[in-house]
Amino acid sequence: MIYLRPTATRVALVALLGGLLVACLVVPAAAREYSIWEWWTDQAMTMDDLTPVHPDWGNAYAAWTPTDIMGYYVDQELWGPAPPYGSAEIKFEYAGNAPTNTFGWYDPGTLTKTEIFSGPDGYLTGQKSFSPGGSPFGFYLGMPAATFYTEKSLNSGGTQQWVKVFNDPRGSSYGQILAWEDRTKPGLGPFTADSLTLHAPDEPDFNDMILRVTPTPELSTVLLLGLSLVAVPVVCRRRRRS
Repeated sequence: MIYLRPTATRVALVALLGGLLVACLVVPAAAREYSIWEWWTDQAMTMDDLTPVHPDWGNAYAAWTPTDIMGYYVDQELWGPAPPYGSAEIKFEYAGNAPTNTFGWYDPGTLTKTEIFSGPDGYLTGQKSFSPGGSPFGFYLGMPAATFYTEKSLNSGGTQQWVKVFNDPRGSSYGQILAWEDRTKPGLGPFTADSLTLHAPDEPDFNDMILRVTPTPELSTVLLLGLSLVAVPVVCRRRRRS
């Protein structure tokens, strides 16, 4: 067998072809980063044929404009008093810091943080329960270099809000959508309907971690629902007899 020593030209050609192959694989994925509006209305279900990016409310919102979505935006910093338990689930995460980002709730008085999701968690993790108790609480996004809180006064400068909160359009029982930005950037500016379409590395696009948090119904509500389900067959029997 004759071994041919690679020439400089061959090495350069192989490197060029390898670079083109990597570019073909990486660039389209980066170009398909989703804005909040695209995530909210997309029904394709995948960004890279692997990662679900769609909300779970079906085709009813596919034609929504950013203005439609903006109608559900709420400038909220704290929650509660609340039922003792709730649940949270990651709906979408597109961030270079995803392996190290954490999410949880905190006590506004003591700033004690309770983690719900760790860095390795993602959209496949499913729902996780949390128990804030009956006192007001906030949410936080933790990163190696900083922590962002839902209370503006706790963030750098005391005025920046690194999460955008939206009421779930299906109703209060479905909870709220929290869309986080994980990079400190200057010139945040006012949050408008146009901001929902941003998805560029140099813009605060709030699509780094999107979660849905859902309150658990109070015990009295659960009992009433159970009693109503029991009462339905009884009423039906009485009607049949009459």
